[in-house]
Amino acid sequence: MAGAADPDFGENPPSVLFMLGYPNSDETEYTSVAYYYNKMTDYQSKYHRVGIYINQNTKQVGFIVNGVDQGYQGTLPAPLKNIGFDIRSWVGSDKDGVFSDKLAGLEFTSELITDRNALQFSYPQGTTDICGNVI
Repeated sequence: MAGAADPDFGENPPSVLFMLGYPNSDETEYTSVAYYYNKMTDYQSKYHRVGIYINQNTKQVGFIVNGVDQGYQGTLPAPLKNIGFDIRSWVGSDKDGVFSDKLAGLEFTSELITDRNALQFSYPQGTTDICGNVI
């Protein structure tokens, strides 16, 4: 996701997508309830950080991306009973199936941080961590 793109040569700006989903009751597929998608034309860092917060009372899901609170982006169908994480890094091609040479040699990784002392964002007032501690 790092670097710039040159539209004159048919390259799209890099983009980032974060999704939150849940398994259907038969657990055969996932349904996406909230997502954040953005072309990264103004953010050229090699690192993208996302924070996800869930209001257990309203079941709303919000995102903080690179330190900017994007607000609530979706609603869960029911309060959480448990939670798991599936983090993936993925690189795709443009609409013609062509990969940008700007991606050659790059390493894509993801990291899940659950230690509240390691969190770097300011969350909305009253937000708690998974254990119910105010952060």
